[in-house]
This record gives sequence, structure tokens and C-alpha cells, in this order.
Amino acid sequence: MAGDSSNYIKKLILNTEQQYQKVSDFQVEMEINLSVPGFRMPKKKFKVFFKQPNKVKINTKGFGVLPKTGLFTSPSDNFDNLKSLSILNYNENPNEITISGKLITDSLKESLTSNLLSKLSLIFSYFSLKKFKSKLDPRKYNGAIFLGLNGPVVKSHGGTDAVGFYHSIDLCYKIMKGNLMHEIRNNLSHLNDKE
Repeated sequence: MAGDSSNYIKKLILNTEQQYQKVSDFQVEMEINLSVPGFRMPKKKFKVFFKQPNKVKINTKGFGVLPKTGLFTSPSDNFDNLKSLSILNYNENPNEITISGKLITDSLKESLTSNLLSKLSLIFSYFSLKKFKSKLDPRKYNGAIFLGLNGPVVKSHGGTDAVGFYHSIDLCYKIMKGNLMHEIRNNLSHLNDKE
């Protein structure tokens, strides 16, 4: 059954990817209401334009927070960084299937603690691996910047935790403190002078 399940999941992802590739472009309006302890953001309206293969344009007033992965990435891209995929709700509704998996870093941890020899080698490389894991932590790089006409938009990963969300908010703070939009206008002002 495990092999059948794995093949079924691959088939689902492939079928979804094929459907995704058929969409050449789309436009959607969405309203995001964010409720996170210690952070308030009023309801935000976004207008999103998508064009294959991966061009995304987002319009909003002020700044807003959107998931970094999942909304505008292909199904196969969404599953590339997962291992040990499984179906969570196989028998409920065949039109709504939830696929879950482990992040690749979780798989590495499992391999490094699988037997006595692995555990002994881990003792000697513990601090190097801890430093490496810290550099791989996607939560530290949460938040992609989109530049709109009236201001920047920071797009955050939808499945992030408080640490990842903190880094998105920190990025927003750095953008505002560094006056990014003003700096961009200044750096591009020479283009207006030539006209």
C-alpha cells in the first residue's frame, strides 16, 4: 500500500501541475484579514496579476503581508522541499485531498540519529551542523519584497510560525526605516531628467 500511496501522490501532483500549466494568466482580487497576537493589520485588499511561467504583480495601498509560497508557485515547486509525502484525508472528500510531508531538514535529522555510529559522529559535528541548520532556516528569510506604485508589499509564507512572521515584520520595518521607496525614486530620478 505504501508504494501505491506514493505513486498515487505523484500522480496527483503531476495532474495538478498539468492543470496549473494550462493557466496562461489570471487576475484575482483578494482581501486578507490577519489575526496574530501582538500584531495588528487591518483588512487589506490586494489585486494580483499572474502570468506564466512565474510573473506576479501585486497592487495594494500601503504595505501588506502575503504568503511567499503556495499562492503563486506551481504545485511541483510546492512539494519539491518535502519528503515522506502522505495523504491526510484519503477517504473523506475525493475532491479535497490534503498531502503532508516532512521538510528535508527533518529527514536529515532522522538520518543523523538513526544508529549508534551516526549519533557518535553527530557529537563531533554538532556545532557545525547547528550553524548550518540555522543558515538553512527558511523562517529567517521569510518575506519577499514586491515594489508597488504607492509602496512596497512584503509577501510572507503562509505556513510560517512566529519566528518567520517576526522576520517578515522586521523586513517591513527595515524597508520603512531605510526609506526604500524614496531611495529607489532618487536612484531612478536621472531617467526623468533625460526626457
